[in-house]
Amino acid sequence: MKKINKLFAAMLFIGVSVFSLTSCEEEEFFYDGESFINFKSTTLNTVENRSTILSVPVFLSTNSHPGDVTAEIEISGGAKEGVDYTIVEGKTLNFPAGVYSDTVKIRMIDNEKVDGNRDVVLTLKSNTAGFNLGYPGPEHTNSSVSVTIVDNDCPLDASKFTGDFAAKYTDTSDNSVYNDQSTITPDANDPTAFTISNFWGEGLPAKVKFDVCAGTVSIPSQQFSSNFYGYGPATLTSVAPVGTFSESKGKITVTFNIRVSAGSFGVHKAEFTKL
Repeated sequence: MKKINKLFAAMLFIGVSVFSLTSCEEEEFFYDGESFINFKSTTLNTVENRSTILSVPVFLSTNSHPGDVTAEIEISGGAKEGVDYTIVEGKTLNFPAGVYSDTVKIRMIDNEKVDGNRDVVLTLKSNTAGFNLGYPGPEHTNSSVSVTIVDNDCPLDASKFTGDFAAKYTDTSDNSVYNDQSTITPDANDPTAFTISNFWGEGLPAKVKFDVCAGTVSIPSQQFSSNFYGYGPATLTSVAPVGTFSESKGKITVTFNIRVSAGSFGVHKAEFTKL
């Protein structure tokens, strides 16, 4: 009796195993509708300082792949190619025999300008097989995708730092103070840069640059004079601590140093307050 039970148990195990193996096989699915090409999504977001290429997938669905299908992409939107982004590949999509997906690849361009969010719209325009563009139906859903490029630069109200300013210079070595007046004007080519006239009372201009998102301001290293008091070329630059600004008060505070080949004129703090 024990032998029969053992044999029955073995047969039962084999039967269950075979059932398990056959029932776990994947069932193949064959698409039997209208052929179409579509974007995976209709909207995407990215940032203009994205360091990696943005991949936008496109799919082909058909029950009879004719092979070597190509599709053309139309590009529109407020973003400008070559200024805000570059299409690395994918203006023409390729679906060789047995291939059912392709990708539009976009590289973002960080323009370092406060110009708001912009969008680039990719639209399926045509294809060599005459397939539907987007899902079948009157709406042609997913025949286009809108990519929003989010501006990573913070807005700055330039009017708060344009005009006449009271200038206060403090020698950090002995706290002696020198007062004067300057006019500040925005840089025509850089919305985060301004030119200060009569810097340090020398009648010479100096450029300052704002990092609006960080809330800081600095003096980029620049030639201040070609012959400063007979000492030869002088270089003006920011030194620690980091400069600050206040839009509500119309005030800029920055610490600087002027150097010539013979040495330094010391560290000074400059404060500009709008009149």
